[in-house]
Amino acid sequence: MKKTNGSRKASGNWLGVILYMLLGAACGGVIVHFMMPMEDRGFLAFMGMFVCFMLMVYLAIMLQLVLHESGHLLFGLLTGYRFVSFRVFGWMLQKSGNGLRFCRFSLAGTGGQCLMAPPEGAPEQMPVMLYHFGGATMNLLTALVSLGLSLALPGTSYLCLFLRLMAVTGLFFAFMNGVPLRMGPVDNDGRNALALSRSTAARRAMWVQLMVNAQTARGIRLKDMPDAWFAKTAQEDPHNSMTATMEVLRCNRDMDRHAFREADARMARCLEGDSDIPGLYRYLLVCDRMFVELLSGNRREVLDAMQTSEQRRFMKAMERYPSVMRTDYAMALLSDRNAAKAAQIKARFARIAQSYPYPGEIEAEKEYMQMADDALRAEAVPREADANGKEQNI
Repeated sequence: MKKTNGSRKASGNWLGVILYMLLGAACGGVIVHFMMPMEDRGFLAFMGMFVCFMLMVYLAIMLQLVLHESGHLLFGLLTGYRFVSFRVFGWMLQKSGNGLRFCRFSLAGTGGQCLMAPPEGAPEQMPVMLYHFGGATMNLLTALVSLGLSLALPGTSYLCLFLRLMAVTGLFFAFMNGVPLRMGPVDNDGRNALALSRSTAARRAMWVQLMVNAQTARGIRLKDMPDAWFAKTAQEDPHNSMTATMEVLRCNRDMDRHAFREADARMARCLEGDSDIPGLYRYLLVCDRMFVELLSGNRREVLDAMQTSEQRRFMKAMERYPSVMRTDYAMALLSDRNAAKAAQIKARFARIAQSYPYPGEIEAEKEYMQMADDALRAEAVPREADANGKEQNI
C-alpha cells in the first residue's frame, strides 16, 4: 500500500531523530574510550576534558558540513556547473549581479547548501550524479583518510581523538546524504538523484529550478522569467519529487503576478493531491493560501483549519523567512487586529531584508504587505446607502 503524505512525513522525521541519536552514540563511544584512562585526574579536570571533547564534536560536524558542500561545488564545477551560492547554516556567499557578497539565509531542515547554475546544453542531457553525490563522496573520502591517519597516531593523543570524530561524522554525513531518504521536510541528495535518474522530465525540472535560483540571485522575479520555463509537460510525474516541485514554482509565479484566484486553486490541488511535493514546500504553500484567504474572505474558520499544530511549529521555526513573516504580518493586522504585533513583525522584516540574498523576493513581499495595509484601510472606509439602498464606499 502506498504511503500517504502524512505517513511519509512522520517516518522521515523519526528517521532523522534516530540517525542523529546514532551519531551521538557513536561520538560518545569514541570519547568514552578515550577518557577511560583519565578517570584518576580529578572531577574538575575530567569535566574540563569532557567539555573540550564536546567542542571537538561540534568542530568535526562543522568541518564535515563545509566539506560536504565543497564536494558539491567541486564536482559541479568539474561537470560544467557555474557557482551561484554557498551556504553553511545561516551564512551565505552568493554571486549576484554585482559580484560576490556575504548575506544571511537559513532554511528549515538544511544545515548548508551549494547551489549552482546548470551547464550549457539541453536540460534533458544535464549531468546530475556527480553534482548530487559530490557532497557524500567528499564526506566518505575525508572519513577514510581521517580514520587511516588516526590509526598511525598514539591512541591517547588529542589529534587522534579528533581524527576519529572526523571519521565518525564523515561516515554519518555520507550515509545521511548518499542513501535516498526524506529527512523531515526536505529530500536528501540521494533521493533527489534517484528522482532525476528515473526521467528526463525530472532533469528538465531540475534545470528550471537551478535557472530560477540563479536568476533570483540576480534580483529577477518569477513573473519576469520566461514563460517557457513554467510550461507544463505531459511527462511530469506527480510522484517524482523533482517534477512535482514544478507545480510549486507555478503557484509561486501566480502569486508573484498577483493572480491570487488562480494561485489558490493551483495550491489547493497541490496540497489535496497525492503528489510527492517535499514537506517544506507544502508548509510554504499553506502560508500563501492563508495570505490569500486574509485578503479575500478572511474567514476565521478557514484560517483556523489551515493552522494545524505542524503548520504552527513550522512557521515558528521559519519566523525569519520573508513569506512567513508576510503571512504573520497579515494575520496580525487583518485577523487578530493586533497593530502592535504587526508593527513588530514589519520592523523585523525590514532588518532581515537588509542582508537577505534575494532582493526580488523582498520586493514581492513588500508588495504583499502593502496589500494587507490597503485591505485594512478599505475596511475602515465608512459606507452609506445609495439611491437603490445598496451600500457604497465613500
